[in-house]
This record gives sequence, C-alpha cells and structure tokens, in this order.
Amino acid sequence: MITRRNSPAVISSTRQSPTERTRVRRLPERGAYDRSTIDAILDITDGGAHVSIDALGHPEILINSISSLRKRGKHIQVGIMESGQHQARVPIDKVIGRELEIIGSHGMQAHRYPEMLELIRISKLEPEKLIGKTVSLEDSIHALVDMNSFAGTGVTVINSF
Repeated sequence: MITRRNSPAVISSTRQSPTERTRVRRLPERGAYDRSTIDAILDITDGGAHVSIDALGHPEILINSISSLRKRGKHIQVGIMESGQHQARVPIDKVIGRELEIIGSHGMQAHRYPEMLELIRISKLEPEKLIGKTVSLEDSIHALVDMNSFAGTGVTVINSF
C-alpha cells in the first residue's frame, strides 16, 4: 500500500517490467537470481533489508527477496505461489547463515478491513496510487491473458461493465 507518511523503508522490486522501473525509483532487472539487484539492495540498505515481502507469489521474487535480507531479517510470503510453483526453492544456506525468519500470511484478515478503509478515508493510505490503468470488462480478457508478462505498471482495474 502506498502511504502518505515518510517511511525509513527502502522499497524496491526484484522483478518488474522495463516500464515499471519508471514508476518509482527501482533497481534493474536481469533475471532470476540477479546478483546485481541483490548486491544493490545489500549496498543501499547498508547490509540488507530488515523485511522483504512477496505478494505476487513468484519463485524469482522469493529467492531475490530472501537473498537481499540482512542478518536476522524477515521475509513475508503473502498468499500462495503462482500456479505450478507451489514447491518453490528457498536459499536455505542464507536462511540458516543469516538466521532469517520466513513468515507465511494468507493476507489481511477480514475483520481488519474497517480499520484499513478508515485509513483510506482519512488519506493515510492511498491505494489509488497503485492503479496503473483502467479497462472495460470486455478489454479485461486481454489484461488477464497478459498478466504473467508483467508488461504493465501498477494494478489494472475494471471500471466499465
């Protein structure tokens, strides 16, 4: 979620399309197990991120995220891995060597929605900043087919039925 408040966090992506890089200052993609991205995150965070999150469920993001953590860091895996990738590889050498924690989450609990909606109402959360484009229901078929290409920026929202 995009917040209005300044945050000490470094937000980066370990997998994205070329157009996504222009949306926010991010690191370059060079493919799975990208040493340059991991090294860059380790460098700009002075030893690694404290927390990494994968909410897309892609094995490449999982490995790069865990590899970018500092000692005693935490990786949060939100939701399930994409179809056919449920048995994703984990860099266990880094998990043990850096004493990392891996936390699984189904996502936000339904009883917390009112609190989140209130944060949106008072503009402490700005989810509209996550929207990359809007499409009609008819055009959504193409957007759905192209989802795994990661060609767009942000979230695609159906706004015309």
